[in-house]
Amino acid sequence: MGGAAEGSNLLACIAGRTIQIRKACIGMSSNRFNWLLIVMVLLLGACSSKNILATDNADPTVIGSPVGVHTMVSEAALPTNTPEPFPTSTIPPTATFTPKPIPTEEPTRTSKTVAVVPACTNRATLVRHLSFSDGSSISSGYIFGKAWRIQNTGTCTWTTAYALVFASGEQLNAPAETPLTREVPPGDTIDIQISMKAPDIANAYTSNWMLRDPEGGLFGTGEEANQPIGVIIVVKNPSTKDFHPFPECG
Repeated sequence: MGGAAEGSNLLACIAGRTIQIRKACIGMSSNRFNWLLIVMVLLLGACSSKNILATDNADPTVIGSPVGVHTMVSEAALPTNTPEPFPTSTIPPTATFTPKPIPTEEPTRTSKTVAVVPACTNRATLVRHLSFSDGSSISSGYIFGKAWRIQNTGTCTWTTAYALVFASGEQLNAPAETPLTREVPPGDTIDIQISMKAPDIANAYTSNWMLRDPEGGLFGTGEEANQPIGVIIVVKNPSTKDFHPFPECG
């Protein structure tokens, strides 16, 4: 629309100038006519100049304006100079110092003294006197047999390596030790018999005996297994010295 209007203005301007020239040419000589042609050319140039000035003042954004088209074509044709990004140097990360933990000394382990618990315990209980209970009166020099019934109240089995041995008091002419004749498991009983002789002097006498295990450990009766198995006799005036055989144990 803008281009058509500008063309129309140019044609109107030329038509107007032409009419003016025709009016001036009536009745002129050829010499004058040449001058009129020159003036006409100048007038036409003036019309073109006005049109050009109008075109230069047109809005370059209006589609159809020569300047606008020129501007759009120029801007579209010209390549955009996109600046290349400057190469960035990668800075290596700063090494961080991690302090090493200070080793802590382990507490000194104190060795504990562990009591060695024996595999089993030895203990006996006097069930009863089978002959000559404590306080029996016996003539001096009299030979007699003493017997005890003893129960194994410990946890060890008594073997034939166990023995009844003299511990203290008067031995009364009896053997120092008498081995057991069989094994005695815990809870079982055994009858132990030994031969004794009453002293010649009238008095009261005590003879104490203990049991001995294969390792040489002594044990007896009581809670602590430290009480002896004994006999107490009272010797009277001398009498017959006949030997008294062992009583039947039952």
